[in-house]
Amino acid sequence: MEANNFWKWLERISNLERISNLWGLGGGLVTVIGAYLGGFHWSMTFTAALVAAAAGMWLINELKRWSKAKPSVLVPQSMVEFFANRTALDVRLPLREIFKEGNRISGYFLSGEGIFSSDKNRLNYTKRLILPKPTGSYVGRLHAIFPQDYLNAPRQIKITTKLAKERGIDIRWFDDFVGMGILFCNPEESNGWAQIEFSIPFIEAGEKQAIRIEKADHPGPYAKIYEAFNKMWDDSRKPEASEYET
Repeated sequence: MEANNFWKWLERISNLERISNLWGLGGGLVTVIGAYLGGFHWSMTFTAALVAAAAGMWLINELKRWSKAKPSVLVPQSMVEFFANRTALDVRLPLREIFKEGNRISGYFLSGEGIFSSDKNRLNYTKRLILPKPTGSYVGRLHAIFPQDYLNAPRQIKITTKLAKERGIDIRWFDDFVGMGILFCNPEESNGWAQIEFSIPFIEAGEKQAIRIEKADHPGPYAKIYEAFNKMWDDSRKPEASEYET
């Protein structure tokens, strides 16, 4: 059962809290009446069932209370979504729903190839773009780990940079890749959100994990992440044409 569905189920079940108290009271009455009428064994059996049900309700209410006390638990009022791989991410957040009219995207990516190569028009919704410089040591190390042509990050960085320049997109190069990609959707608006994808060495591209943070639910952490991105922007440089024209 997924976390969201579990807590929704828990919410519905916990509405029976008052019933559990009535069951406990009913069990006591049944015991007294049953003993008086001589049905002691029957009343004890029924009472045991009621007590077990009441204990179950108590456990559910304790779980509900515990979940609210844990900020890291996924609950509807505190949305941080985790995606186990790229497929799960694409199902929940297809690129066509991100790069569309009304959205303004800024991001720091390994190469941008997976986003812009299949649809160059996605650059039309991109405001600022940071890529690592192709000669970065970690970028070169990734290419050594995954020598397949489709993961040739140094070449792809140059291609994406050229496409962005042709579209008039403000693009800069950071000194190297830091092991994660960050995408901001409408960061200046109240409906903004951020997607962070982890690029751990030796994990294939399709198996990367990611999280999504809603600005409205976590304004403090969101602001810190966006502030860090802005500092990266200030610390990056505009590439020369001779560096990406190949």
